[in-house]
Amino acid sequence: MRDQRDVGILMDGHHPIMVLETSDERLAMIFLSRLASKRELPLYQWTQTHGIRQLGIQLPDEPFFPFGQTRAPDAVRLHIKSKPNTSCFVICDIHPFLSDTS
Repeated sequence: MRDQRDVGILMDGHHPIMVLETSDERLAMIFLSRLASKRELPLYQWTQTHGIRQLGIQLPDEPFFPFGQTRAPDAVRLHIKSKPNTSCFVICDIHPFLSDTS
């Protein structure tokens, strides 16, 4: 419960990047899904095998990512960087695939 409170405080403070290290990705996704849902934030997850996909709630004015343009890690990173709306993105093990870290 303490972890949920701590991460919730960081989310409420609009911290742009958080790193969560866990051995149970499934539980971490449930945990983050609950936090995003409480805050009515769209939740997206990127994996190397599936690209980016939306999980949880979708707000009416929140367009989904263009299909087919979300698998390349650098393209996803740039798209997230340019996104004006508040959302929660879970990027699973992307660091080995980035060619430019700026």
